[in-house]
Amino acid sequence: MAKSKSTIKEQEQLIETLKFTPCTYKIQLWGYGGEYVMGEVDRKIYDYFKKRRLDLAEFAWSDNYAEEQKIPEDMYPFYPGSWHDCDNVGHCWGVDRNAGTLQVEDENGNTVYEVRLENINGFGPDDENPDPEWCCGDEIWIDMKPAGTVMFVATSSEKGTFFEGELQLKTPFNPGKISLNYDEIDGNEIITGVTYDGEDVDNWGGDTNGKGTDFGMYIAGSNKHDGKGYEKYTNMDDIQYTMTDWFSKKIAPVREGVYNIRTTGKNGYTHQAKWTGTRWISAWQEDTPETDELKIKEWQGLAADPDADVVWDPAAELDKIVSDFTFEQGVAEIERMVEELGKEIGAEETTQPQTGWPFAGPATETEVTEESRSKWWTVRTYYKKSCEQHEYFVQNEGSGKIKVVDGFRSCTYNVETNDGEFPKFEFTYVPGGNGAKDSIDMNSIGGANIESSELVEMFDGGCWGDNEFEGLTLEEIEKLEEFLSENGAYALEDEGEWYLDETEVWVWGPLEVTDDEGNTRIVIADENGNMIDFVEE
Repeated sequence: MAKSKSTIKEQEQLIETLKFTPCTYKIQLWGYGGEYVMGEVDRKIYDYFKKRRLDLAEFAWSDNYAEEQKIPEDMYPFYPGSWHDCDNVGHCWGVDRNAGTLQVEDENGNTVYEVRLENINGFGPDDENPDPEWCCGDEIWIDMKPAGTVMFVATSSEKGTFFEGELQLKTPFNPGKISLNYDEIDGNEIITGVTYDGEDVDNWGGDTNGKGTDFGMYIAGSNKHDGKGYEKYTNMDDIQYTMTDWFSKKIAPVREGVYNIRTTGKNGYTHQAKWTGTRWISAWQEDTPETDELKIKEWQGLAADPDADVVWDPAAELDKIVSDFTFEQGVAEIERMVEELGKEIGAEETTQPQTGWPFAGPATETEVTEESRSKWWTVRTYYKKSCEQHEYFVQNEGSGKIKVVDGFRSCTYNVETNDGEFPKFEFTYVPGGNGAKDSIDMNSIGGANIESSELVEMFDGGCWGDNEFEGLTLEEIEKLEEFLSENGAYALEDEGEWYLDETEVWVWGPLEVTDDEGNTRIVIADENGNMIDFVEE
């Protein structure tokens, strides 16, 4: 009776086994992969990081970032610098199924089997061309949690050898007896373990080099499949916007100099002018092509036409003033100055000591002029990225409106009070904000004793931004989005179709207020919008 093929094959395998000398093989998995972490985070932490515009990557890597930013411990998504511990949902490390290689060597270093992981079919040992099997473990994804849950997802991309172990075999090596165990986390299939003939293979460890990291807090259930993906927060610096390089004429810079300014109204335009410290004056370039330096001329005594051929010689002007100044006039002027100085000294001797803030006790009533009661204060945002500029553009012909929002890393203003006392800030709601009464428009600052404000510096624009449109078709909006992305908002008026109607500079959170003697007080709004002293938690 003839024997079946299977029986013949079994006999052949038995003969090979009897002839086989026990051998130790080395199995390796190398290529691209990394460490993948997923953990649940409290929603209030997500909101806190987003409102403060904190950098999640900086927090994840730096032990000092939380202290520098004064982040309270109850707002930690994980302990600073320990992002890999935020893993209550999932955590794995290994080579990527789509970017790795499986290699087996005998004890002499000869490669007996090598295959790209993506080419493994998973047929097992009984196939005519046996190859390793696949075994799926955990499957983890953002939307496995209820909608609204905040999921922290971290990836540390690496390259190198992720698995290295030994196979001590008494029978010939069969690639079909290898089983590759993997976890799927956020769409990535990561090899986490290896078995051979049903036995686990110990991993001695690998040798990899880091290639980059990615951190984000994602809102489960927020992916509407509209091409924008999940609502998330990383650091709000993903989209860069062109920084405005001009001033509105409503803003008074603290430093004298030449600026680009923009006028408002339908016929508004951008031009150069000099801020003298008290007012704007016209400016134009010299006629000589050798220099780009601007020559500034006061209107008084000069031609009204900035293009007129007027040559200004400062040395000659000074000589003229000196020649017209007689000796008698000089003596009279000196006597006048001495008299004025005497009045000032006398006033200082009779003035009562200051007792208001920042000095102890209540202020006493003294008879001083309105000018002497005026006082300037420097106001700075205490936290980084707590300043937002809102520009409102209006269509010259039509009903279109555009609101351009641009986030800045920091903001400094000078604020004048009319009574010499600390500014009595009035907090309100920032348009498009979170509904908290905790913000101030520094260009239209409110307060019982606040007289005026002037911009000192807005640093590092483009930290975040947005554009809002009204009265326009979808086609018009798409064209404007592309135009703003390529040219920036400042170019809108150059087209002649739009004019800047209003500029607001909103700040929120603690404000650091310093007087001219260096005394500093930090204030913030309470839940009702009342000004209170800020206390570190």
